[in-house]
Amino acid sequence: MGWFGRGLRWLTAAIVVALAVLWPLVFTGESTGAPASDPVTITDYRADYHVDADGNLDATETITARFPGDRHGIFRYWDVTNPNSPRVRQEPTITSIRMDDGEIPYELQWSGRDRFRVAKIGDPDRYLDYGEHVFEIRYTVPGVLDPGDTGAQFYWNVIAPGWDNVIERAEITVTLPAAVTGVQCWVGRGTGTGTPCPGIHADATRLTILAAGLAPRTPVTVRAGWTWRRRRAPNCPGPIAGIRSSAAPCRACSRWWG
Repeated sequence: MGWFGRGLRWLTAAIVVALAVLWPLVFTGESTGAPASDPVTITDYRADYHVDADGNLDATETITARFPGDRHGIFRYWDVTNPNSPRVRQEPTITSIRMDDGEIPYELQWSGRDRFRVAKIGDPDRYLDYGEHVFEIRYTVPGVLDPGDTGAQFYWNVIAPGWDNVIERAEITVTLPAAVTGVQCWVGRGTGTGTPCPGIHADATRLTILAAGLAPRTPVTVRAGWTWRRRRAPNCPGPIAGIRSSAAPCRACSRWWG
């Protein structure tokens, strides 16, 4: 009985320790296999998108982020594939990248069998100082419109799902080439199944989207349409098929460079 009692006490203690270790994962639903969130916090995310009638996007992203002091910079990823036309590649052309109103080195790379265009931003020989830093990324992307018989749609992740950071506040403006006839906006993954955007305003050709308290890897997706005269996008061999509800929008993702 002495041996049995000691064995029982040992087994009970082991179960208690296991529960103490695993219970937080059970309670929060987290898994050790889930990607870790970045310690850098985006305190203010602003994006300004201008789309012309030929489907060319002119984008400016201004990202204010609070750094812990042990990061070199950021990676910015763009997914150049178009889910509606495999022959079309929506490659960004970088206009400029700056940090704190000054020049910052960056290097362009390819990843994922040339699916992702990557900007590696920062000096590999030094860490950024502790505190807030402001990044400004300017770029253009061709062929962002999906034309139909009587109109066109701009269907875009205006906040990419690849940010591994909390975003405290976001403001996005989209200027389209004609008056908007309809707009939808979701926070979270899944076309039409995410949470409706808490703040969206349409004024003629301009959309303003507001969001706050976004968890890591939470996209904001906009689909806006308007009536236009039928025309062919300059980089397409023919008219692009209309947006399908099951198709993912053009994706771009970013992560911090540690």
